[in-house]
Amino acid sequence: MINYQLIGSGWAQLDLCIDQQKIQLFVSYLHDSLTDLLQATLALLNGEQKAKAYIIDEPNEYRCCFSTLGQQLTITIWQFDKAWSKQDDEQGSLLFQAQCRLNTFAGALLATCQKLTQSYSSITYRQLWKNHDLPISLIAQLQNHPYRK
Repeated sequence: MINYQLIGSGWAQLDLCIDQQKIQLFVSYLHDSLTDLLQATLALLNGEQKAKAYIIDEPNEYRCCFSTLGQQLTITIWQFDKAWSKQDDEQGSLLFQAQCRLNTFAGALLATCQKLTQSYSSITYRQLWKNHDLPISLIAQLQNHPYRK
């Protein structure tokens, strides 16, 4: 469902597949998008109804907008031509929209993060990712969150 992997110095690839909807995004080290994804997911699990994560792919910005209704999660991804756009979400180009259960998404995000922690030491991750550390504490929060029980 979700795969996040480092693909070179300062670059990652995010693949998201929900039902028949698929998208592949390239992620620059200029922004800590993995941390954004984890923080947004944790916020939703803790009762927030809306959250966002930003993905920078020089020069583009992808804005992942999450909203919940009960356990139903809607993921909408908008594209903007310039990073750190101040435009409203709807002013971007709609690239992706799909629904799934929040717990399913959280579990898939946790699984891809666990693969990262198994594949890279904190030092190696930092060397490859440049500006940001592996978000170990957020991964632990997701792993220990009550949704898993």
